[in-house]
Amino acid sequence: MQEQIILKTKDDKKIYGVLDGENDNSKLVVIVHSLTGHKNEHHFYNAVKFFTKQGFSVFRFDLYTDEPDGRKLHECSIGTHSQDLNTVLSHFKDKYQNIYLIGHSLGGPVIMGANMEIASQIVLWDPSDRLNPKTDGEWYEYNKRLDTYIIKWGVHYIAGKELITEWENIDYKKWIEDCNVPLKVICAGEGVLKNKWKKFIDEFKVEHEYKVIDGAGHCFDECDKEEILFDETLTWFK
Repeated sequence: MQEQIILKTKDDKKIYGVLDGENDNSKLVVIVHSLTGHKNEHHFYNAVKFFTKQGFSVFRFDLYTDEPDGRKLHECSIGTHSQDLNTVLSHFKDKYQNIYLIGHSLGGPVIMGANMEIASQIVLWDPSDRLNPKTDGEWYEYNKRLDTYIIKWGVHYIAGKELITEWENIDYKKWIEDCNVPLKVICAGEGVLKNKWKKFIDEFKVEHEYKVIDGAGHCFDECDKEEILFDETLTWFK
């Protein structure tokens, strides 16, 4: 069964999402996409089929959209994303016995800024770390005329100053102190984030696990890497 769901935020914006699964499921997976991403990216769309077969319901949603009254990327910050995730979690918390969170890339910091205690377990897929203008600055730049940032990933995107500022000032200590939910981090072996997470994953006080999928890129779209990603996630949720 599939249901289109629209949630209203406290500032009168709308969150558009899709819920898959049976009504009597006690377990819900909520997926949080990355920067410039969306709910129908291959690893989220395919995750629906995988996890519903395992007895989970799955909710995926857009943090920004061209739908009526939806947020636009340039208006958003990491904090805005976290607040919207809280709206999603509040909607489902009394409908499911257990809620599990998956965050890809920037979806990791979004989850870390949300009300994590509503969730039973968390898995982060190649999660973003603190943005460093000295090493990452080649793909984003401030545009003085527009008073905003330009993300240069082939197609150029406009991102607000607040989002970039928050990203550059991620507080790992606060993440570690605030996280009270079992956490698994799965990094891409061909990505650049694995070394950073390896250095501080053991600082988390909660039950945690760290896994690197060899040969995988940031979106896990090489050969069988997506299936390995799903299997590794499922072992944690079980």
